[in-house]
Amino acid sequence: MSGPIFRKRRDSDSKTKKSIDFSPVNISISSFITSDEHDELFQKFADATSTNEQLPILRKIVDLYEDTYDTDIIKFMVVVYLQADAGHPVKCFISRYVTKNNNLQKSFTSVLASQISTRISAEPTHYKEYLDVVSKVATCIENF
Repeated sequence: MSGPIFRKRRDSDSKTKKSIDFSPVNISISSFITSDEHDELFQKFADATSTNEQLPILRKIVDLYEDTYDTDIIKFMVVVYLQADAGHPVKCFISRYVTKNNNLQKSFTSVLASQISTRISAEPTHYKEYLDVVSKVATCIENF
């Protein structure tokens, strides 16, 4: 014979679980400005006020230039990847996208290594800068 079955009931006075909201990824697009048509998308991404606005723009960037990844687009993806916090939806999107596209992996990792090297070689003047570099590099190791 079975014992009593206990089930949680959702009462009207119980608290509802809130979803975690990530702030948008903040980047400076000054190093990406070229005369190409993707500058407008880079600017839209930088100006977005929420992650929900940034994800569709990022999807549009990777969809539009899927066959012709130039250095600016790859560098843009790397900088966005490095600036995003661990577990950020934008970071997860880029990580999945690069992992699924074998033709993009080599160039992405090359630019990523270059960006990490640049950040590591810079002499931090404040503890916060040092902590930022260490945490950004650590998230790269976690996600790949």
